[in-house]
Amino acid sequence: MRKDAWPRFFELLGQADELAARAADLAPADPTPRATAVHLARGLQVPRREFDARWQALTACDPLHRTGHHHALQYLCAKWSGSHREMTEFAREASDRAPAGHTLTLLPFLANQEKWLADDDGFDPNHLPAHLADIQERWIDAGPQPHSRVAEDHSLLAFSMSLVQRRADAALHFRAMGRHASTAGWYYSLAPRQAFLYARSAALRSH
Repeated sequence: MRKDAWPRFFELLGQADELAARAADLAPADPTPRATAVHLARGLQVPRREFDARWQALTACDPLHRTGHHHALQYLCAKWSGSHREMTEFAREASDRAPAGHTLTLLPFLANQEKWLADDDGFDPNHLPAHLADIQERWIDAGPQPHSRVAEDHSLLAFSMSLVQRRADAALHFRAMGRHASTAGWYYSLAPRQAFLYARSAALRSH
């Protein structure tokens, strides 16, 4: 983005924030405008107290809102307004609270991806932490709850397993996706589609 475009960008974010607040007033039972407010908190760079208020408003309306949790994790990550530790704790607490098989049990995988992207000293991208392996097994054993974006969940796990060369696990998730595809997990690659297809081919060829 050009430097002279930033003022207009923040102006548009402010307008969107005002509309989200109005929508929340008009539809108090709808979590969507509250999730939008959590999303906008990152771009607007609101202080932590304001973010916490937005987050509490969303979770009071829908404590297991998938998209809202994903946006909150981004706000809390090191590259935005938090830290690896804060992001990781948030993800693990949300995962522990979620029912077995719920999509939010997988939130620690998103936190792990953020650490991988940061490439900080001490993080080994070739090692899958034991708690993530346990989460994957529990999610599969419980039977993933059906929802419209379950292919994204399988894609994220396929990416994570491909990253650490666990091709049998990756193949399980690629097969679960069937004819569907998703860039979840792969979207930070220079060529997400090609990276997805290469990993899928390697995993299915091996297993």
